[in-house]
Parts: sequence; C-alpha cells; structure tokens
Amino acid sequence: STIAHGASLLISSGGIKGFAQRTINNAGAIRWSGGDIWSGSGATINNQAGGLFDLQADQTWAYNQGGNSPVLSNSGTVQKSAGTGSSTLQPVVNNNGSLVVQSGSVNLANGGISSGNFVVQTNATLAFNGGTHTLTNGVGFADVGTIRFQTPSQLGTDINFGALIVFFEGGASLTGTNTLSNGAAGMITFNKSMTVPGSMDIAGELVIGGASLTVTINGALTLESSGELDNPGTLNVGAFVNNGGVIVGNPPQVVPGLAPASLRIDQIQLVRSSRVGLLDRNSASALYEVALTWQAQPNQGFVIESSNDLSRWTAESANVVEDSPGRYRGALQVGATARFFRLHRLDGAASAVSSQRSPPIQ
Repeated sequence: STIAHGASLLISSGGIKGFAQRTINNAGAIRWSGGDIWSGSGATINNQAGGLFDLQADQTWAYNQGGNSPVLSNSGTVQKSAGTGSSTLQPVVNNNGSLVVQSGSVNLANGGISSGNFVVQTNATLAFNGGTHTLTNGVGFADVGTIRFQTPSQLGTDINFGALIVFFEGGASLTGTNTLSNGAAGMITFNKSMTVPGSMDIAGELVIGGASLTVTINGALTLESSGELDNPGTLNVGAFVNNGGVIVGNPPQVVPGLAPASLRIDQIQLVRSSRVGLLDRNSASALYEVALTWQAQPNQGFVIESSNDLSRWTAESANVVEDSPGRYRGALQVGATARFFRLHRLDGAASAVSSQRSPPIQ
C-alpha cells in the first residue's frame, strides 16, 4: 500500500488494530491517535523522505503475532506529538531520518540500525530499552530532554549528546571504541557498573550514580573547563586530562593499559599536492601531502604504510603527533599511486597491525 504525498492515513478509535504480512510506503502522513497495533509476520512501514508518522496518544505497536519482526524504516519524520504517557514501538526501528519526542516518552523495544537524528524535547524521554541498537555514521542527538540507554548499543561513530540528560542503566552496554561527549548544559549518568570501550569528553556533567558502582573508561577521560565529575564510586580510566573542570567526590584512577587495544583510523585527508599544474597533477611523480588521524593507547609509536593494491606495502616517513592521550595525527607525503594506508603499533620489539581502506587520494 502507498500513501502519496499530501494524503493521510488516520489510525483512530480505541480498538486493537491487526497489521501483518503487509508493507505500507508512506510519502504523506500517518496519524495514530488511538488503539494499539498487534503485529508480526514482517509487517513493515517505510516512512519515506518527506513522510510523517505522528504518534498522537499513548499506545503500543506490539510484536505479538509471530513470524518475522515488524519493521519501522524511517527516512522522514517519526514524532510523538501528544500524550504524556508512554508509546512503545516493538518493531525493529531503523531511523535514518528524524525521530522526535515532543511529549511523554517513546520506548524503542526491539533494536535497529540508525544513522539519523534523535530529538528529545523538554520533559520528554526516549528509551532504548530492547534489542541491540547500532548507531552509525551520521547519527545525531539534540535538544534538552532525557535519553535512557537500557539495552546493548553498538557505536560506529563518535556521539555528542549536547544538552541532553543521558542515563545508562539496566541492561545497557557499549561496544565500539568511539568517543562519547556532551555540551556544557548536558549530563551523562551511569546508574550501573559498566565499561566504556572508547573515550569520553565532558563539557557538562558526568555522574557515577552510587558509591558501589565501578565505571571503566578504556580510553581517555577529558574534563573540559566547564565540566564537572560527580563521583561517589570508582572511575577507572586509561588516561585523564583535566582542562580546568571540577571534581566532586573521588578523582578518576588512571590504569595503564586500559586504552582501546584496536587501532582505528578516523580520517584520511588530502591536504595539498606539491604539483598543481594541469598536466602534472596526475603524473606518477606528483607528491601528495596526506593527514591521518586515529585512536589507540596513549604513548605509543607508529609506522604508517601505504599501498596501491593492498598486497604490497611501503613504510612511509611520517611526522606523528599525539594531540591528547590516545588521539594521534600523522602527516606524510606519498606518490600518486597510494590508495590505502595501515598502521603498525610498536610495542617494544613486537608490533600490532590494523589496516584501513581509504578513498582514492586524487
């Protein structure tokens, strides 16, 4: 079924609605104002770019009819615009558009993969409370409401929560050596003992929610001048940088060797070419200045290698700088045939290798 641009589907009244073995492609508006949805057998709503799926009351889209999970695939806008209670979504929710909570709370109860925006307004709540949620490149969080992580999350990109109030609790866990950060008005609270595989950069508040809790940040904790750490418990970190922030309670304990074991090249950027003539820039003799940034353990040495085919590698002369604990950048000049880069981390006589494809540098 297709809802065209300018058309609407109204889901109203208090009765239960069945939804199974069907796909709805929405380019217009779906307005859901009453009654629960019982669903299964792979039922799908594709909310297309420009489409609106508006939750106008407190209701549940349940996965209780067997078969494959229902799916809500969003490239437009999904919003909860009314109702001060909870709306629960039990389909897999893949948010590549915008999910906006204006009122009450929305529970995402069955995981999903998202690269879109999550906007949670004043006095509203968004809970990731079921399944595994994968947050990939492009995902964003905004406004001043509350986020609750209560189930596993896989990070594929750095996340800045801005001014949001964020809780990790219940069954929350994190994978991915990315950086979590917030703004001066934001707060991140751990109400459980857990490990952050990457780093944290705190410009607002970081709270360890109890004296019995132990939180471990494998990478670096950076406390900005506007930041505050409120820690009645135990906070272990791979490295600690205090840029003038306030510590209330126990300071973090630096534990050598905690920082992420895996190397991750964050960016490969062509800075400039040494030969810019129209006839010369594709010449095999042209040199390109390339900048790489990556994360790893603090106080490490590296060799950068390049390749044009992933089979033969050449060690390059590079200037490597550790800008902050565990965050590195390297500058090097390479020929026009270089297409891929990899890092060797040197641990005495041994080395660990991580390879990362790059886009063509031309």
